[in-house]
Amino acid sequence: MGVDGYMRNDVKTSKILKALSNSMRIMILRSLHRHGSLSFSELMRTLGMDPRRDTGRFGYHLKQLTGLGIITVDRVTGEYRLTEVGKYVVELMDKLNELVRKEKRQMLVRTSFPGMEEFSKDHIIEALTREANMPHRLAEEIALELEKRLLKLNIKYLTASLIRELINAILVEKGYEEYRHALTRLGMPVYDARQLVEGEYIPLYMGFNNTLYIAGRAVLREYALLRALPQYVADAYLSGLIHIPGLGKWLLYPDTICHDPRLFLMGYYGTVSSSLPFLPWKKASTLKEALGIILRMLLAYAPVTGRHQVVDHFNFLIAPYIRGIPVEDVARELRLFIEVLSQICMSTNTDVVLSLDLGASKHLLSSELWRGTEFRDYLVESLIAFKAFIIALKDECDNNGLPLKPLIYVKLYDDALQNEEFKDVLNLVLNVSKNYGLLTYVNMKADWQGQDVIYDGDGLRLDAKECRSMENLTFRTGLLGSVSVNLPRVIASSTRDEDEIMRRLESAIESSLVALSKKREIISRRLRFNHLPLLSREILGTPYFQVERSAMVLNLVGLIDAVSLFSDALPHEMSDARAFMIRILRRSTNFMYDIGGPELVLSMGIVAVDDENRRFAEMDYRKYPEIRKALRGRRAPYYLNDYAHLPVPLRDLVKFLGLIQNYARGGHIANISLAEPPPSEEALFRFLCELTKNRIGLVTFSRDLTFCKVCSKLIGGYHSRCPICSFSGSQLVHYGKLRLYYELIDFSPYGKKAEFLDRYRYIIL
Repeated sequence: MGVDGYMRNDVKTSKILKALSNSMRIMILRSLHRHGSLSFSELMRTLGMDPRRDTGRFGYHLKQLTGLGIITVDRVTGEYRLTEVGKYVVELMDKLNELVRKEKRQMLVRTSFPGMEEFSKDHIIEALTREANMPHRLAEEIALELEKRLLKLNIKYLTASLIRELINAILVEKGYEEYRHALTRLGMPVYDARQLVEGEYIPLYMGFNNTLYIAGRAVLREYALLRALPQYVADAYLSGLIHIPGLGKWLLYPDTICHDPRLFLMGYYGTVSSSLPFLPWKKASTLKEALGIILRMLLAYAPVTGRHQVVDHFNFLIAPYIRGIPVEDVARELRLFIEVLSQICMSTNTDVVLSLDLGASKHLLSSELWRGTEFRDYLVESLIAFKAFIIALKDECDNNGLPLKPLIYVKLYDDALQNEEFKDVLNLVLNVSKNYGLLTYVNMKADWQGQDVIYDGDGLRLDAKECRSMENLTFRTGLLGSVSVNLPRVIASSTRDEDEIMRRLESAIESSLVALSKKREIISRRLRFNHLPLLSREILGTPYFQVERSAMVLNLVGLIDAVSLFSDALPHEMSDARAFMIRILRRSTNFMYDIGGPELVLSMGIVAVDDENRRFAEMDYRKYPEIRKALRGRRAPYYLNDYAHLPVPLRDLVKFLGLIQNYARGGHIANISLAEPPPSEEALFRFLCELTKNRIGLVTFSRDLTFCKVCSKLIGGYHSRCPICSFSGSQLVHYGKLRLYYELIDFSPYGKKAEFLDRYRYIIL
């Protein structure tokens, strides 16, 4: 190229540089670079110019840029866009600006890896496109705006969290809410973290569990609300319309696993794994080995269980190992088993349910728990195992105080209440019930109960028929999760028009089922990707935990208060109130099945799993005057699912429990608090017979208990002063049972303590 050519290029370059000295022209170039192509009016509107006032001036600047070949106009569409020269000019301006900024002040970022690195706009663009799936042009715009704001900050160094907060602020200002959700950082406030690690006061919502567990749960709770669940479902949860129990780990694991100990006892699980040292792998040949294998199984599966592990038919499972052993020796081994199992439950923060069968001979002879071995071979031993277990439980209570865990369920089959063969064992069972209230009864005689059924520690129910079990047993199934609906809120937030109430209820149910479906999807994916190897490992050709056979429960919480709000009467007082309650249960069940689809195992329960009856009531109490009126007379706000707090005659109570449990196939708890002194075994037996005749599926008796540390005695009743040694205050520990398990009432929040004290105590004669 000759000298003239260089001179001509220099002249053109100088004209371009001169054109860039005008801020309006720079804004035009940047706007076209950001949007790609714009019409004349769109370009003016983007730059905030008034067409009536600025058209001439704006057209002049466009003409200058077009004449220099920096922008061009499409003759067909009339839209302006950058030429290749224009794109290069914008990129050159960005590089020049970055060099100037670096000369002026170097921005360092403290990363989380850890380390220090120089701030780079390109890193921000890359992060926005990767994490939020943001279009590249929009990412460039956000990164440029971020860079401008950061340069105005008088700060020694930047942090990744500060940069993320500024980006989210920019996104909120520009209306990009969906990208803000994707980029939100999960964690807990510094104050809460400090209190958790070294503070004197731990916020009540954190509890008193393992520190790492609490911190991780806080992150996962935010992830569930911000990312995993749709926004309208998260809003329903935060507003108190629905409740997801244990949201911090709800998405990670099934809530309840019903084990198949046969596979471990018979040595089907394979060889020992160095990564899972507690996993049983040898075939059991003695009672001590069998009990040890069950303990190791429960210990191994505790980290992958959300809430409960269930061991069903426990006395039949250990029956083959006690032949020829005196009942006293069996009881001694079982007492040690109970002590160790209690420690496992406490240390792993999971509950274990042991179910024992009484009178199951006819019912279970058609099933085969042991491959190649029928039940009839061990019927006598199963009864001995049952008796030995109750003796061991009674000895533990008499000598070491009240074992809070595990939960013990007694399944009553066929003629267990009439057959003389079971009379001695049944008297022993009733003695433990009236003195300690530790046993829960499952009425297998109810016609709606099914051939085999499990209840978890919350009272949620799974039927073998509902989970499509080929074996008519619930082994290797479970409960994936549950969601609760605030039924009084549905009533209070609507008019008294029943159609509107049902529409609002169906909307809440739909949100709940979306959450449950999302959990099933995530659990299935985690199993497929082998994130839960204990559950996904194949045994005898199928995964150990079978998701497709496991159930999900929708809970309607506050049923009694909801009916009272609508009808101004309790269900047992007026037929209209009772009819309205039944319509709610039927409509909810039908709607749940209609939108749930055939692939989901769904059922409806009436259980407060996570004390959500108090959370709902406390939120509604401040907002709805009619709620305040309905809750008047209670020591604290809480909703009722049954008549436990109302002085209803026993006859009406039994009829109500039978009616509601027939509809609540997902679970309902009949917890009957006993007045002092407790009834005799004969009176309790008669009342239990009446309960089973009325088709009540799950019932437990609870008793107020006070433990004196001075005289080491467990005393019936809630005492402020020990009736034996007269000590009071911190020397006394009070136990109470709101649902199925005992808790230390003294350390409970005020609302739970108030709910316990308000319960009505029944005299059974």
